[in-house]
Amino acid sequence: GTDDAFGLVLPHADTAMMALFLDAFSTSLAPKVHAILVMDKAGWHVTGRLKVPPNVTSYTCRRIRRD
Repeated sequence: GTDDAFGLVLPHADTAMMALFLDAFSTSLAPKVHAILVMDKAGWHVTGRLKVPPNVTSYTCRRIRRD
């Protein structure tokens, strides 16, 4: 890894805030860099209204069953 980190402190968690995060994250990447974001299945992560930038791939984890 590169040990690079990116984060935003946002007022709430919803689709609009996730879109803001993705846009800011995408523009923070160096040219020709492609990132993969591993996310859970929160509603704002899986909504069809979320536009993922072309230099980012979102991967949604399946639920891990714990007995």
